[in-house]
Amino acid sequence: MRWPVAFRLFCCIPLWLGMACRRQSPAPAPAPAPAHEEGEEPVVAPTAAPQEPPLRPYWTGTSRLKEPPVPLPADVVGMVAHVPEGFAAHRPLHLVIFLHGSEMCVLQLALNGDVRCRPGLPPWIGGGLIARHDDAGTLSLFALPQFSFLSGGTPGRMAQPGYFKRFVQELLQDSFAAGLGGPKTLDDLESITLMAHSAGYLPLVQILEKRDLEDKVRNVVLLDSLYAGYADVYSRWLERGTPEDKQRRKLVSMHGTWGDSVNQANALLQRLRSKAPWVRVAVDPPGALARAIVEHDVVLRKSDVEHSWMVLLYPTKILQGLQLPSRPVSPARRSMEQRRTPEPLAVGETRKGTLTWGDMRLENGSLGHDYGLSLAEGQSVQVTVSGERSWTEPCCSLDTVLQLLVRKGDEESLIAEDDDSGGGFDPQLFFTAPSAGKYVLRVSTHAQGEKRGPYRIAVRGP
Repeated sequence: MRWPVAFRLFCCIPLWLGMACRRQSPAPAPAPAPAHEEGEEPVVAPTAAPQEPPLRPYWTGTSRLKEPPVPLPADVVGMVAHVPEGFAAHRPLHLVIFLHGSEMCVLQLALNGDVRCRPGLPPWIGGGLIARHDDAGTLSLFALPQFSFLSGGTPGRMAQPGYFKRFVQELLQDSFAAGLGGPKTLDDLESITLMAHSAGYLPLVQILEKRDLEDKVRNVVLLDSLYAGYADVYSRWLERGTPEDKQRRKLVSMHGTWGDSVNQANALLQRLRSKAPWVRVAVDPPGALARAIVEHDVVLRKSDVEHSWMVLLYPTKILQGLQLPSRPVSPARRSMEQRRTPEPLAVGETRKGTLTWGDMRLENGSLGHDYGLSLAEGQSVQVTVSGERSWTEPCCSLDTVLQLLVRKGDEESLIAEDDDSGGGFDPQLFFTAPSAGKYVLRVSTHAQGEKRGPYRIAVRGP
């Protein structure tokens, strides 16, 4: 399935392939020690504090692997590799690998806008997974290898013992070299997160069973990919991560109520209870998904989001919960225009709103509404935003985000922010005013890009 409709909304943020990398300038030569008379104590120049190497700029590149997972036509991209803005390449590396399902082109999955997967083919709308990865604010690399091009799912060479190790070595030494300022090795790699969608479980289970780089694979993410009786494979992988491990293994499965996925989730749960009772499992946890992932080793959660939309709506939220090293999210959720006067909103009031063309635009491309809320010192409120059917993501309700800010002149400070604590895609904040004054409630949408649709905002007292 090529999803020409589902991808239509991800056209707002262009990405470039093979951007030039910032080169590190050589360190200046040390100053000569000052001269001193015989018998005098030499004057020692103070030692300068070591400087941190510069952070890397945003970079995305394509390549063809020397030993790809499957043979590919000469004019098809075999790998999309991405380094987010502000990446610290001198620190231990964290790698996220996305394993796609059937009938997929990784170039289309990775990028925004119109994408030609192969010369001569018509353009398709890009899925923007690179932007989804970056929105999570993690200090991780992102790799999308091409398996069968626009064809059925396959494990490819991942079924061969030792292949996955060679595959990752090539990524570090070649595919990411330009974006990281030079080649890296497995010694530089701290962790691997494997994220599979649909038939992407086929290479995933082979990687886990062959145990290549077993000490590096820390996180497994299944996006409607818990199929075909492989619950035991995931359980065995979790069982091999003992409670004494400093870095606990995590598994997240977002799956629908169709097919055999719910039965497989129950089978995994029952085996873990008997074989690995130390594993902390959450089944259909309420509230924010990222918080549930932080607090548990395994999260098994049903979703009514349609199969093809799961790959677009959940990666950011899941990555935020895996506790990978963080970096500032860019573009930010800040207004990029002269601030408009907030619409007054009172405690006890519920208001309907619609995010649509002409509304305030934020730096990350999303639309926003500001509401002004006057509170007395010590006054407590509960603020909830409920999204209705999205106009741009017709699978679901509008995925809203709620921010609480204070303005002083032209400056605004973020006090609190929430995504999904109200359940589903709805945010909810509890707040007690430290001082009397006017506060700003900002309603916008999750992740980059313009999303439109109706919502309700409600402010309740204690």
